Parts: sequence; structure tokens; C-alpha cells
Amino acid sequence: MLRLIYTSTQRALLSAHDLHALCDNAAENNRQRGLSGVLLYNGNEFLQCLEGYRNDLALVYEVIIRDPRHMDIHLLQSTPIESRLFWGWGMTGFMVSGSSAKNADINAYSLLDQRLSRPWRAIGQGCVDLIHEYAQVKTELDTAGIVKSFHFN
Repeated sequence: MLRLIYTSTQRALLSAHDLHALCDNAAENNRQRGLSGVLLYNGNEFLQCLEGYRNDLALVYEVIIRDPRHMDIHLLQSTPIESRLFWGWGMTGFMVSGSSAKNADINAYSLLDQRLSRPWRAIGQGCVDLIHEYAQVKTELDTAGIVKSFHFN
């Protein structure tokens, strides 16, 4: 299996509704292909982690590269894995912002978002670290038996 993590810049504004629809569609397609992942969106950039078997992942990544909704794609990590970080998530999306931790709707993930006020491309390896932190929160919630319902702000 393989894990890909990349950033990209949007071409047109994506609303919360659009992100929700994009993730629902991706989740269904990914489940059919045996892929899992998470998509973070800050209103301008995407940070995505995809996990699965190499051939299936390569086909999906090729579609992503040709997707007109985004540009300036930077592959941050492509690494063989023995286990997934986001098992059970066909594709879960989060709209994040550097100020979300100040909002009234604080959750386990929003506390991570405060570092995301800089352009993600500039953060580089820090984006990979952030994906791993999201996975750690997921693991802790799964272990505690907490079912998280995802809200798109």
C-alpha cells in the first residue's frame, strides 16, 4: 500500500456545500477502489492524504492532477505503508482556518487548525506532520468510542 499527501490551490471559490458534495462523491468512489483519506480546505488551498493500493491510487491521483478545480499541485509525500492512518474514511473533508480555534464550535480537530494561517505550500513538511496529527486525533476518538459527526463551516 501507499500514502500520498499533496497540496494544491483552488481555481474557483468552493463553498461548504461544494466541499461536502465533493467529499461525498470522493468517499463513494474511494470506497469502491479501496482507498481512504482526508481532505483539508482553507478557502484557498487543499491538503489531501490518500491511502490505498498503488495502482488504484495512481489512477485517482491522475484524475486529481487533471481536475480543473485546482492547480499548482505539489506532492509532499509518496511512501509505502503497512497500515492506514484514515482507515474507514473513504474521504472526510474539513473546512479549516487559522482562526477556527477561536470560534465557539471547538472540537478536537479545530485545535490543530491554528497553524494553518500560512500558505500550506510554504509549510511543506509541516503539512505532512499535520496530517499525522489529524490521524492521531481520529485514533484517539475511535479508541474512546466517540463517533464524530463532521460539520462544514
